[in-house]
Amino acid sequence: MVVVSGRRPAAARRVFLCLVAAAGLALPSRAQVLAGTVLPASQPLHFVAFGDFGRRGKPYEAQVAAAIARLNQTDPIQLGLTLGDNFYECGVHDVHDPDFHDLWEVFYGPLHIPFYPTFGNHDYGEGEGACTLRHGDPQAEIDYSRLSETWRMPAAYYSFNAGPVQFFALDTVKWNLTERAWLEALLKQPLPPGIVWRVVYGHHPIHSSGRHHIDPRVKQLQRELLPLLASHGVTFYAAGHDHHLEHLRAQGLDLFIAGGGGDSVRPVHHHDRQSLAAVSSHGFLDVSATAQRIEVRLLDTDLKPLEAQPWTKSR
Repeated sequence: MVVVSGRRPAAARRVFLCLVAAAGLALPSRAQVLAGTVLPASQPLHFVAFGDFGRRGKPYEAQVAAAIARLNQTDPIQLGLTLGDNFYECGVHDVHDPDFHDLWEVFYGPLHIPFYPTFGNHDYGEGEGACTLRHGDPQAEIDYSRLSETWRMPAAYYSFNAGPVQFFALDTVKWNLTERAWLEALLKQPLPPGIVWRVVYGHHPIHSSGRHHIDPRVKQLQRELLPLLASHGVTFYAAGHDHHLEHLRAQGLDLFIAGGGGDSVRPVHHHDRQSLAAVSSHGFLDVSATAQRIEVRLLDTDLKPLEAQPWTKSR
């Protein structure tokens, strides 16, 4: 596999594009892709994750991006993940849609950090009201990887390795048995050399104390995804969709919701019995991983953690 660490950002992007082009970037967005190794397994990894952010007319995305930038100054970040609903209300229409500049590049371009996105329902144009007449094109988010230094989305769902972590980016909006079989086949394989942790992420949570806790898709993921992750040694699952920060645990698997990336947050009315901590706040997931230990925190825009102690797991 090709390794792109140790290169300048533009050179790393060119290598990434060669990888995803070879893997099928031009294929329809549902194509699954193994995007290779983007950072060597011997390198410690610091990454962030957030969802539900690309909303015009609100100051919150700028606040989250500024908090990530402050963290990056003191503890450099190697990559990021998006947890869907990247562009409200109805997604983007083509690679030249101004939302890419106004709602992504303005905030995250200056960080020069590669981000590996997932789709949310709004990216498919499954928003409210006007989206019935103005559907976005999710393929445009995939194709935009050719034009951006920081946006790297090879397919609707895909896998890649970075540092000691193997990542699985899911499309929970169009979740089906084909995608589940793809994920199960990969999880059954031995860990690649140097890989210690497996992180799965997507838009919809498996459990939540937010308003989406009874959504049919959430219930479906409890039946079809949770047992698969819990039985194959996945380290944790990260999601958005509900606009708050939360740490839960179900069937021995830790679950994190970081849906406070930039749209308005919502009150946490329902208390899921799997919940360990929750707050109605903007913020993001902050993760540090070495071959010996992984540490996870949910941070607000003041870099204040949700829990007094980070969640950790040692080898």
